[in-house]
Amino acid sequence: MRGAACATGMLSEDMAEVRTTITKPKPRIRGILGIFLIGCVGAALLHGAWGWRAERALHDRIETLRAHGQRVLPEDFSSKRDVNMYENAARDLRAAIAIADDDSEEADSVSWVPSTRPADPRAWPYLARATVWFEPAVRRIEAAQRKPICDWEHRVPSPAIDLLLPELNGMRGLENVLSTTALVEHRDGRDDLVVRRFAQMLYLADTCAQTPAMVAHSVALGLNESATTRIELLAPDLRIGTTTGDAPVADVHKLIATLLDETTIQSGFDTALQAERMSLTDTIAYLGRDEKQGFALRYFARPWVEQQALAALERATVVIDAVDDAADWPTARARLAALPPMPKRAGLAHDLDSLTTIRRASETHFLTLADRRLAATALAIRLYQRDHAGARPSTLDELVPAYLPKIPLDAMAAGGQVIKYLPRADRPVLYSAGQNGVDDSGSEAPMPNEYGWFNEWRRLDRVFYLTARVRDDIYIPRPTDSDGAMMGGFVYADGAPPWDVEARAAAATRPLQPPASSASPTHR
Repeated sequence: MRGAACATGMLSEDMAEVRTTITKPKPRIRGILGIFLIGCVGAALLHGAWGWRAERALHDRIETLRAHGQRVLPEDFSSKRDVNMYENAARDLRAAIAIADDDSEEADSVSWVPSTRPADPRAWPYLARATVWFEPAVRRIEAAQRKPICDWEHRVPSPAIDLLLPELNGMRGLENVLSTTALVEHRDGRDDLVVRRFAQMLYLADTCAQTPAMVAHSVALGLNESATTRIELLAPDLRIGTTTGDAPVADVHKLIATLLDETTIQSGFDTALQAERMSLTDTIAYLGRDEKQGFALRYFARPWVEQQALAALERATVVIDAVDDAADWPTARARLAALPPMPKRAGLAHDLDSLTTIRRASETHFLTLADRRLAATALAIRLYQRDHAGARPSTLDELVPAYLPKIPLDAMAAGGQVIKYLPRADRPVLYSAGQNGVDDSGSEAPMPNEYGWFNEWRRLDRVFYLTARVRDDIYIPRPTDSDGAMMGGFVYADGAPPWDVEARAAAATRPLQPPASSASPTHR
């Protein structure tokens, strides 16, 4: 009995232990799943709210800017005009580009015109043949000028970075053709045609002005610079009058007015600034809707991407506002320098900061404005000489109002300063304050602490010659490092013009040329 009682007690204890184990609380699978689902729904709601707010913020800011007349979206830049193809100058310009785009010796010759004064008499037969060869291209440019409109009919895609601008590639070739033609015509005593070529160079620049891309404005500025360089070269002995071959006085006055009319070039600058902002913003925003990224990545990344696009949009808008109404480069430069740097935590907006691009484009824009005003004044002085037995004015005030409406302002000097004039007998010049914004009395010394080749704009002042002479080229090599090696790379030989047979043969066997070892300026 005692054993049975003992066994019964032990059994009772075991059962108690079993009951205790069974009744301990355990996590329930359903509860865990429920909590997980609630968390997922909450996260989805939070992510959805974040995405909605990011999308709404970007959309509202874009619409606010558009309501104020600014272009922000790709469709804002697409051509919306219904243009008759026979009234569209773009058709003729495309044909002219196709003619100029060949691999002939004539094309090689015109490509060397920018570096040919031409001082080498061997160049003339080559340039004359090139002028005849490319006459059909010039005729198509003339036909384009007679058309009422030039519309390249661009449809800006999204992302805007995919916009193709094939016409820009051929503009430099057309400019070389016109430069060559102008040089030959000037030599042949046809300055009436030379003035027409100058106007055509400026016309080509204007056709690029409304193309919605910063690179298009850069090409337009380059074409303007080529035109003013040719005017500087040929204006000192441009024949103006009524004799056969002379440039008509009315045509020269019209060319001066064209140079001083900055409506198109300023409009092109505004378009380029807004197009740069559009391209940057749209390219970033496109990352959040690119189907190649997959649904999950697009869904989760899109709010962050749209925040980055908004940050880039705001930054570009601030930068644009800083230069939008600046009257000169020192003012624009000071405003840009006062902008705070983009914080690194801004992510993509920091990496793609528009400040550097817009600053560089703005400086080049004002440099070009200065050159146009210098060229217009040089032509006005030439007109004055015609009416005063070859004598130049003693001051620029004598040009107003018969030859100039007013003395042009210097776009590179602050405070509304006018361009300067040195009427010295041996080397009369006009000049701008140049990149440093300081009047250095017409000095052509190279900018300090810079190296390489120094063109006219890398001097203390931008000096515009009023007599026919060649500007000395200045080269300053970089200093050597501690081992005596030259800092920087080699200068690659780029061949020679076709009329310099010996130089071409030498260049073919000498692909690399080390720069000069002297630390002092060298002239060539």
